[in-house]
Amino acid sequence: QWFRLRWVQKKGVLANLNKSTIDRFLFGILVGENGRLKKLSSDMLANVIIAYLQQETDGKLNYQLLGESVKAYLESDGVIDENRLFDFANVMAGLFLEYETSRPSGFISDSETGDSAKGILDCWKQGSLRDFFITCDGSVAANEEWQRKLYSALFHAGDKGKSLLTQVFEKSAEKNGENVTYLTLPYLYEACKTENGKVKFNYDSDLPIFIFGLSGMGQFYRVILQEFANQHEIYAYIQNPCMAFWEDCSGRQKPLESMKLALPRLAADPADESE
Repeated sequence: QWFRLRWVQKKGVLANLNKSTIDRFLFGILVGENGRLKKLSSDMLANVIIAYLQQETDGKLNYQLLGESVKAYLESDGVIDENRLFDFANVMAGLFLEYETSRPSGFISDSETGDSAKGILDCWKQGSLRDFFITCDGSVAANEEWQRKLYSALFHAGDKGKSLLTQVFEKSAEKNGENVTYLTLPYLYEACKTENGKVKFNYDSDLPIFIFGLSGMGQFYRVILQEFANQHEIYAYIQNPCMAFWEDCSGRQKPLESMKLALPRLAADPADESE
């Protein structure tokens, strides 16, 4: 809307603007007209999670195998609460997709050695599961073990040599007569690579790309856009908080005295502190 307003103010008219969301644009340049590849949505993943958690393994419901904390949250009077199950599945589906796009390999580097950090797909890798979420004191985040276990049950190949997601989508394809593979964005990116390891983008126009309306984006989005920028002209305008946010509406710099914070005065002796 900002772009439309500014353009009309300066040019007077705006017609046939070709616009898209960032997700739809990335999917388009990766897949193009290939109808066999589609992006896995959060809703689809949540439905698979709901079905999996209610199935049994070795006589126990799968959600019970994730640990007491998950069991305590999902159960009410010893019975699974459907509302909590729905909320839990949707939150975890969103988190799993966010983990992959926001924590790829090299998303952060060591300031001293320059070594790139491992991404979550490097640590939550089939056959080599390792801790990823390490706290400041070096301990593992409390919820990682059961989250990693649930992720592995969904995305990693099982006894039949296929992941649960693959099996679900194959059954759906048989029923609907469609041959479609659903992938998360990082796996979709890998699937679109050629034999030489490069991605051939489906964008034949010489026109530049402009990205507006974002205050930030997932790190893996940047990976794709950086590779795209090696072949095409692209401009990304990442928004900074407005002047009102910085209390600088006048545009003039405030004197340093007015910018000092008033810190509470602490008593030297805790016994001297008043209520």
